[in-house]
Amino acid sequence: MAIGRSEVRERPVANAGVRMTSTSPHRELIRVGVVGLSASGGWAATAHVPALAGLDGYELRALSASSAESARAAGEKYAVPLAFASAEELARSEEVDLVVVTVKVPHHLELIRPALEAGKMVFSEWPLGADLAQAEELADLAHRRGVLTAVGLQARSAPPLRYLRDLVAEGYVGRVLSTSMLGSGWIGGATYDDNYAYVGWTLRAAPRCCRFPSGTRSTR
Repeated sequence: MAIGRSEVRERPVANAGVRMTSTSPHRELIRVGVVGLSASGGWAATAHVPALAGLDGYELRALSASSAESARAAGEKYAVPLAFASAEELARSEEVDLVVVTVKVPHHLELIRPALEAGKMVFSEWPLGADLAQAEELADLAHRRGVLTAVGLQARSAPPLRYLRDLVAEGYVGRVLSTSMLGSGWIGGATYDDNYAYVGWTLRAAPRCCRFPSGTRSTR
């Protein structure tokens, strides 16, 4: 995804005291605002903050959290210059070019829509919406605003899956007529906790082979 702004500039990265410099001769740093970065940890802190610190051409410029107090705490912990109490405020900031949404899927519609309406690019952890209708609404809005969106599903980049893809593409296994997959994890299974109900919502529109077993329910 080629995104950028003209002019080469060097700015201090907003964490770890590291400096990031864009090496592209005609691009300025992409200023990133993260929705859902918390001082108590989470996926944004575990994955996105280190990644942005190590990537050329990106600057962690802003964040938003569920309250002004939590936003301030996260801003101080990760040395992020701008901390907002809502995703709407972050989206309106002229200091943000790319909005990264790292919260649970059920909240994506209300958090991604303001960014797209403000003409900001969006990187969404998991699908844009909690169901097909929401995803289509946001995709259509992005198209009308002329901005890019990207969906992060990290398993697609997992080395074992990429290796299997290459084997199939190279004809190693011949013509694939069907597949079976067995797996285990802390979310899947015959039941799941209410805290992870959104996973079931997200997968409901997936092919049958990818859904939870029939009879999946939330344990009380």
